[in-house]
Amino acid sequence: MSRAINILQEFPSNKEGIKAVAEAIVTGVMSGEADPLDVRAKLDAIEKIIGAVKEDVAFKDATLDQAEMYPDKTFTHNGTEFTKAESARYDYSDDEEWRELKNDEQVYSKARKEREAVLKTLKAPTEINGIMCHPPFKKATSYVRVKV
Repeated sequence: MSRAINILQEFPSNKEGIKAVAEAIVTGVMSGEADPLDVRAKLDAIEKIIGAVKEDVAFKDATLDQAEMYPDKTFTHNGTEFTKAESARYDYSDDEEWRELKNDEQVYSKARKEREAVLKTLKAPTEINGIMCHPPFKKATSYVRVKV
């Protein structure tokens, strides 16, 4: 078995186990056992690994093939519940009225964004073209961005 698969086998696949591992990581960081920035970088790297694996066509096909071995739509495998599902997308572009509505949507979206840009510049209530305009409320959240 490869080292990567061995590492993966150590991870839980149920809610209780996931919660326990998350709490253990937070506790380890808070106790000084690990540097929070190092842990954050590793977590972001793990997210990217997960995304790459889940998006791999061969992996998706293997997962679907394995799921087809179960006759029910929802089934349990090694204590984890799975549900076979299907995603559908519709292409409405052949419909003339739909295309017109889509174009209107884009026009209004552009106009709204232009209006938002004007409102962001306001520092206090200001009259523009005879209309009293108020600056938007700004809600900011601080965070750390990670580039892996």
